[in-house]
Amino acid sequence: MKKFPKIGQFRNLVAEINRTSQFAGLDDKGDAIYDETRPKPTISFVGTVKLHGTNAGIQYSQSEQTFRVQSRNESFPLSAEEGTHYGFLGFVKNNLAQVKELFDKTYELHQAHKDKDLVIYGEWAGKGIQKKVAVSKLNKTFFLFSARFFDASSPEESTWINLDTSFPETSPIQNTKDFKTFSIDIDFGNPKAVQETLLRWTSEVETVCPISAALGEEGVGEGIVFVETFTGEKTGDLLRFKSKGEKHAGKSKTKEKLKVSPERLSLLQKVADQVTPTWRLAQMFNDVTSMGKDIDRKHLGPYLRKVNQDIIEEDNDLIEAANLTYKDISSEVSKIARDYFFEQEKL
Repeated sequence: MKKFPKIGQFRNLVAEINRTSQFAGLDDKGDAIYDETRPKPTISFVGTVKLHGTNAGIQYSQSEQTFRVQSRNESFPLSAEEGTHYGFLGFVKNNLAQVKELFDKTYELHQAHKDKDLVIYGEWAGKGIQKKVAVSKLNKTFFLFSARFFDASSPEESTWINLDTSFPETSPIQNTKDFKTFSIDIDFGNPKAVQETLLRWTSEVETVCPISAALGEEGVGEGIVFVETFTGEKTGDLLRFKSKGEKHAGKSKTKEKLKVSPERLSLLQKVADQVTPTWRLAQMFNDVTSMGKDIDRKHLGPYLRKVNQDIIEEDNDLIEAANLTYKDISSEVSKIARDYFFEQEKL
């Protein structure tokens, strides 16, 4: 199985670019040396609409000569139960001819990788998968957004490709690139210059999801995922970041992250609230309760652990910027997360 990588937020990418562009080597003790006089790059990105469904993928294995489907964390053979991953496995089996055609065309366009495994990633979205968003009014659809080749003998190496296949409006498979996109050049020497534009675009998508509207259902969207532009294919990692709002999670508006105050008084609650947006709590809750279909107190512990882990992985920079550690805010985070879990029990 080749998981789709987690996507950080804009500030995470800015920090990464700062480190990589100014890295000058190691000192005698093996510590990193950074040269702040080195210029930072300007990189072009294209954004596609981020849909609120569940991550899904289809992999073709050259060694097994067969397809498998996958969620973010698991892989399933086509012989698994029809309802696996909210019906995605059954969908693939029922549309296997179209899936094969898509993979055949992709291999044909990339002959150099004809002996490698191929994974096509997308969002499985539509009725019964998520709530409070326009895409949930549509019939279930596999919305493609990325693909990569890899050699099963060297799975750490992979080649990302531009997936440009288009589909008829009535097709149960769609390509997010066929809908509204957002192109932007970001000067990482002055990243604040694009923040207003990113927030404005995200607010527009939240207000009316462009993909759902194009397919006949207007309503709330989730956000945008930006990926560095490249021609044809690229080996190695891709630069990505996401810009999400809160309307799809039931809040009223898009807003910037809080500016962390240096005062400790009331800081713990502020930072804890900052790193527990409703979309994060909802995602972790859905992961451990089968999208809310198996709500049981036995899931509370795993749910809290997933919330903690996700915050540490994605928002540790915010915590450190406040001169705090995760341990400092863990009790406040736990309280917020528990309250959310118990509220869902009542619904």
